[in-house]
Amino acid sequence: MSTGGAGMSNGARHGLGFLLGLVAAPVIFGLLLFGTERLIRANQQFQDGPERWIGAVFVLLAAAVVGLLIGSRVSPLASLVCGGILALVNLPWLQLSSDLAKQVFELVPNGYGNSFITLMTLGVSGMIGGALMIGSLPPSRWRAATRRPAAGPQPPAWTPPPGAPAGQGAPPVPPVMHGGAPGGPPPAGVPVGPGAQPSFGPGAPYVPPQPVDDAPPPPQYGPPASQPRQDQDDDEPGEWTRMYGGRSARKDDGAQS
Repeated sequence: MSTGGAGMSNGARHGLGFLLGLVAAPVIFGLLLFGTERLIRANQQFQDGPERWIGAVFVLLAAAVVGLLIGSRVSPLASLVCGGILALVNLPWLQLSSDLAKQVFELVPNGYGNSFITLMTLGVSGMIGGALMIGSLPPSRWRAATRRPAAGPQPPAWTPPPGAPAGQGAPPVPPVMHGGAPGGPPPAGVPVGPGAQPSFGPGAPYVPPQPVDDAPPPPQYGPPASQPRQDQDDDEPGEWTRMYGGRSARKDDGAQS
């Protein structure tokens, strides 16, 4: 009974719902009338035969029609019109005199007078009509159904630029620098530019900066390194030689030779 298709306009849906409400009101009342009559007859005669089950099935069918009018995508005009008819039919019976009730009872088809009086005097028809009208109040039922996009092939994740070869694949992913995302900030402790000092987060140990290869060597302190000796004869005499005349003796030997 769902008429709220995606291809139907909202106005056509409400028009069809109005006609459906006019038809559903006598259908619900007829199902209740027949089912209640079978249940009353089975209870009066204390029978456990098929009459009881037939009556229960017809009452459940009436409840199913009510549920479809309230809970489906049918226009809310269907439940509003149907509920209004059932409530208006039951309203005069709440204050109907006994003489007028007997006249109406004679107009009811033979065999269904008891169920008709039961439904009207107990207000069953009015209760169902009120439930149908309340079910028409949510604003979501008055809005048109949203159309879903047509299913089709999914577009590729990446398409080559205009003028590029058709077989060209996706662009290469830039390498990750400094252990992070491309283009992201370097991690803590890594200098950004020339001459920049590394920064450390809280609690990080201090690491002294490494010397640069192009820097000049540091100055050396202390006595200069001794030059290699060119001639053994030009060596200065030792302390013992100077004390005991070794140098003069060496000079004399050289003169004699």
